[in-house]
Amino acid sequence: MRNTRKCLKAAIAGLAFLLISGGLLARADDIFVPEYLWKRHISAKNSAKEIADTHLGIPYRDDGVLDSRGRFTTFNRPDEIYSTPGMNCSGLVLSVSRFLLNKNFTLTEASRDRQNNSGPGAAFGKDWDFGLDLILNLTDG
Repeated sequence: MRNTRKCLKAAIAGLAFLLISGGLLARADDIFVPEYLWKRHISAKNSAKEIADTHLGIPYRDDGVLDSRGRFTTFNRPDEIYSTPGMNCSGLVLSVSRFLLNKNFTLTEASRDRQNNSGPGAAFGKDWDFGLDLILNLTDG
Protein backbone atom coordinates (compact mmCIF):
# COMPACT_ATOMS: atom_id res chain seq x y z
CA MET A 1 0.00 0.00 0.00
CA ARG A 2 1.13 3.53 -0.62
CA ASN A 3 0.18 6.69 1.18
CA THR A 4 -0.91 9.37 -1.31
CA ARG A 5 -1.25 12.31 1.06
CA LYS A 6 1.92 13.91 -0.27
CA CYS A 7 1.39 12.78 -3.86
CA LEU A 8 -1.93 14.36 -4.76
CA LYS A 9 -0.58 17.92 -4.61
CA ALA A 10 -2.38 19.40 -7.59
CA ALA A 11 -5.75 17.84 -6.76
CA ILE A 12 -5.40 18.79 -3.11
CA ALA A 13 -4.39 22.34 -4.00
CA GLY A 14 -7.47 22.79 -6.17
CA LEU A 15 -9.74 21.28 -3.55
CA ALA A 16 -8.09 23.34 -0.80
CA PHE A 17 -8.70 26.53 -2.79
CA LEU A 18 -12.38 25.66 -3.10
CA LEU A 19 -12.65 24.76 0.57
CA ILE A 20 -10.77 27.85 1.76
CA SER A 21 -12.92 30.09 -0.38
CA GLY A 22 -15.95 28.46 1.24
CA GLY A 23 -14.42 28.57 4.72
CA LEU A 24 -14.58 24.79 5.00
CA LEU A 25 -10.93 23.76 5.15
CA ALA A 26 -10.28 20.72 7.31
CA ARG A 27 -7.20 18.57 7.81
CA ALA A 28 -6.58 16.27 4.86
CA ASP A 29 -6.84 12.57 5.60
CA ASP A 30 -4.22 9.98 4.81
CA ILE A 31 -5.49 7.93 1.89
CA PHE A 32 -4.02 4.52 1.25
CA VAL A 33 -3.92 3.08 -2.25
CA PRO A 34 -3.59 -0.52 -3.39
CA GLU A 35 -0.75 -1.27 -5.79
CA TYR A 36 -3.33 -1.65 -8.60
CA LEU A 37 -4.26 2.05 -8.48
CA TRP A 38 -0.74 3.20 -7.67
CA LYS A 39 0.55 1.61 -10.89
CA ARG A 40 -2.09 3.61 -12.74
CA HIS A 41 -0.54 6.81 -11.34
CA ILE A 42 -3.61 7.91 -9.37
CA SER A 43 -1.37 10.24 -7.35
CA ALA A 44 -0.64 12.30 -10.47
CA LYS A 45 -4.28 12.69 -11.57
CA ASN A 46 -5.83 16.14 -11.33
CA SER A 47 -9.41 15.86 -12.53
CA ALA A 48 -12.40 13.86 -11.37
CA LYS A 49 -12.45 12.01 -14.69
CA GLU A 50 -8.76 11.11 -14.48
CA ILE A 51 -9.16 9.87 -10.91
CA ALA A 52 -12.23 7.82 -11.82
CA ASP A 53 -10.52 6.43 -14.93
CA THR A 54 -7.73 4.89 -12.84
CA HIS A 55 -10.39 2.50 -11.55
CA LEU A 56 -11.31 1.26 -15.05
CA GLY A 57 -10.68 -2.44 -15.44
CA ILE A 58 -11.07 -3.38 -11.79
CA PRO A 59 -13.08 -6.61 -11.91
CA TYR A 60 -16.54 -6.79 -10.40
CA ARG A 61 -16.74 -8.43 -6.98
CA ASP A 62 -20.08 -8.91 -5.30
CA ASP A 63 -20.15 -6.45 -2.38
CA GLY A 64 -16.51 -5.52 -3.17
CA VAL A 65 -14.86 -2.39 -1.78
CA LEU A 66 -11.54 -0.92 -0.69
CA ASP A 67 -11.27 -0.44 3.06
CA SER A 68 -9.71 2.65 4.62
CA ARG A 69 -6.28 0.93 4.58
CA GLY A 70 -6.37 0.35 0.80
CA ARG A 71 -7.18 -3.37 0.98
CA PHE A 72 -9.73 -5.13 -1.21
CA THR A 73 -12.51 -6.56 0.92
CA THR A 74 -16.33 -6.50 1.08
CA PHE A 75 -18.80 -4.30 2.91
CA ASN A 76 -20.34 -7.30 4.71
CA ARG A 77 -17.05 -9.08 5.52
CA PRO A 78 -14.39 -6.39 6.05
CA ASP A 79 -12.27 -8.93 7.94
CA GLU A 80 -11.83 -10.93 4.72
CA ILE A 81 -8.99 -9.38 2.69
CA TYR A 82 -8.48 -10.30 -0.98
CA SER A 83 -5.14 -10.33 -2.76
CA THR A 84 -6.82 -9.50 -6.07
CA PRO A 85 -8.76 -6.34 -7.00
CA GLY A 86 -12.55 -6.35 -7.06
CA MET A 87 -15.34 -3.84 -6.42
CA ASN A 88 -19.03 -3.35 -6.97
CA CYS A 89 -20.65 -0.04 -7.91
CA SER A 90 -20.88 1.18 -4.30
CA GLY A 91 -17.24 0.26 -3.74
CA LEU A 92 -16.30 2.25 -6.83
CA VAL A 93 -18.25 5.30 -5.62
CA LEU A 94 -16.58 5.10 -2.21
CA SER A 95 -13.07 4.76 -3.62
CA VAL A 96 -13.40 7.62 -6.10
CA SER A 97 -15.04 9.79 -3.43
CA ARG A 98 -12.10 9.31 -1.09
CA PHE A 99 -9.75 10.80 -3.68
CA LEU A 100 -12.09 13.56 -4.85
CA LEU A 101 -13.03 14.69 -1.34
CA ASN A 102 -9.64 13.81 0.20
CA LYS A 103 -11.38 12.09 3.09
CA ASN A 104 -10.58 8.53 4.09
CA PHE A 105 -14.09 7.34 4.91
CA THR A 106 -14.22 4.12 6.91
CA LEU A 107 -16.58 1.38 5.80
CA THR A 108 -18.65 2.01 8.92
CA GLU A 109 -19.00 5.72 8.12
CA ALA A 110 -19.83 5.06 4.48
CA SER A 111 -22.38 2.31 5.04
CA ARG A 112 -24.32 3.74 8.00
CA ASP A 113 -28.10 3.31 7.69
CA ARG A 114 -29.01 7.00 7.67
CA GLN A 115 -32.73 6.67 8.26
CA ASN A 116 -32.81 3.42 10.26
CA ASN A 117 -35.09 1.90 7.64
CA SER A 118 -33.11 -0.84 5.93
CA GLY A 119 -31.88 -3.28 8.55
CA PRO A 120 -32.90 -6.90 8.96
CA GLY A 121 -36.68 -7.21 8.74
CA ALA A 122 -37.11 -3.87 6.93
CA ALA A 123 -40.31 -3.57 4.93
CA PHE A 124 -38.46 -3.23 1.60
CA GLY A 125 -35.68 -5.66 2.56
CA LYS A 126 -32.25 -5.39 4.15
CA ASP A 127 -30.11 -2.63 2.58
CA TRP A 128 -32.82 -1.71 0.05
CA ASP A 129 -31.55 1.90 0.02
CA PHE A 130 -27.81 1.20 0.47
CA GLY A 131 -26.80 3.43 -2.47
CA LEU A 132 -28.83 6.37 -1.18
CA ASP A 133 -27.40 5.93 2.32
CA LEU A 134 -23.88 5.75 0.85
CA ILE A 135 -24.30 9.02 -1.06
CA LEU A 136 -25.83 10.77 1.95
CA ASN A 137 -22.97 9.57 4.16
CA LEU A 138 -20.27 10.68 1.70
CA THR A 139 -21.79 14.12 1.21
CA ASP A 140 -22.75 14.83 4.82
CA GLY A 141 -21.36 18.18 5.94
